[in-house]
Order: sequence, then C-alpha cells, then structure tokens
Amino acid sequence: MKRVLFVNDEPNTADELSMMLQDLGYRVEQAATGAEALAKIRRDPPQVVLLDMDMPTFGSWNFLERCRRDPAGESLPIVLLASTTDAGPAAKRFRPVACVMKPVSPFSLNDALKKARSANPVQRVSAIISGIWQARRPSGIHRAAPSSERTSGRFRFRGPGSER
Repeated sequence: MKRVLFVNDEPNTADELSMMLQDLGYRVEQAATGAEALAKIRRDPPQVVLLDMDMPTFGSWNFLERCRRDPAGESLPIVLLASTTDAGPAAKRFRPVACVMKPVSPFSLNDALKKARSANPVQRVSAIISGIWQARRPSGIHRAAPSSERTSGRFRFRGPGSER
C-alpha cells in the first residue's frame, strides 16, 4: 500500500484529509509538528510527504530546511498544501514535487501524489549531487563530455545479447 506522511498541526483538517487520502488508497501517518515528522522520516521514510505550509509551530519552512539537510529526507518527494499562491515559488529551493491549493479536491491531491510517487529516486539523488557539485566546483572546471558524445554525438547501448 502507498504510504504518505501528512504533516499538519490542525486536528480537524488532518482528520478530514487523512480520510480523503485513505479513500484514495493511501496508508496515512500523521505528524502534528515538523520535529515529529523528522523523527518519523528518520525512523521509517514514507513514499511521500504531504506538508501543510500554514503551520506556525516548528514552521513549514523550518521543516523543509531541516528535512532537505537530513540524509533521510534529502531526496523524499514532498507535496505542499498551500492557502496562497506565494508558497509554491518561494519553496522551489526545497525541491517540492507539487503544490496543491486549499481547499483541496480529491482529484488535485491524487494527481499531485501520483506525480510524487512516480518521481524517480535516481533522478532526485542525481539532481542533489549535481547541485552539490555545481556549488562546490571551482570556476574554470567544466564537465568533460563522455567519449561517445565527443565522437558520434549519440550513445549506443551494448548490453547482453547485443551485436558488436
């Protein structure tokens, strides 16, 4: 079953959206604070984190920053729940997969979670490594193209059973 960690500090909203998620076929774990969510991520990372951006206690921004610095959460797909359109663009540096506007419809929530679940973990880790390399690379050092790019301009697959 698909597992979602839902981070929300309002019990009524958390219960409503948890029921909606269960109806969509998700197993839901709840965290009322960012600290509780980080502990759950470290203990057993979920497939997707659904984060309410309107949390005052251990705020959403603080959670995003700490989650992305933590090895257990740096590549987790995160879907934001926002009441204003400002949250999505401001959160881009934390690499959310999607942003769902409140009030939440089951269709928009399901689409965002499908997108998050289909995000390839290898691509997420590759993007993180690339970002670290870009930040730490001394100026003047450039990526060398693989020899197959330099010679033919395209790659050739040579796997088991392929002709030589």
